[in-house]
Amino acid sequence: MKLDFYQKLEAIILDQLSKNNINQEAALVIAPAIIADVIHQFGGSMVYLKNQTQARTDEKHKAILADFNGSNHDEICRKHGITRIWLNKLLKRNAEKKIADRDADVVGGAVPRDLI
Repeated sequence: MKLDFYQKLEAIILDQLSKNNINQEAALVIAPAIIADVIHQFGGSMVYLKNQTQARTDEKHKAILADFNGSNHDEICRKHGITRIWLNKLLKRNAEKKIADRDADVVGGAVPRDLI
C-alpha cells in the first residue's frame, strides 16, 4: 500500500514525538495540528526539500578540520574513515578558502582595478 504525503508526514511526526518521549495521546493531537499548519502555510505551493547530503558533508568536513592538529594525518584518516589523499585534498581546499577569505577581507571584497 502506497502512503500519500500527509500519511507519511504524520507517521514521521508521530515517530519523532515518540522518540522524544511525548506520550501517544498528546502526539495524536500534535501531529494533525502540525500537518494542518503545514497545509495552511504551503497548501497549493510547490515545495522543494533539499536532501541533507551537502549539509552532512559540510559537518563531516568541519569535524575533520577541527580534529586535525597538523601532525595527526593517520589518526584522522582512521577516525573518519577517509584516505590520506582525500584528507590532503580537504586540507588544500580549506587553506585555499582561508586565503581567498583573507584576501576578500583585505580589499573589502573587491579587487582593485590596478591589480587586475
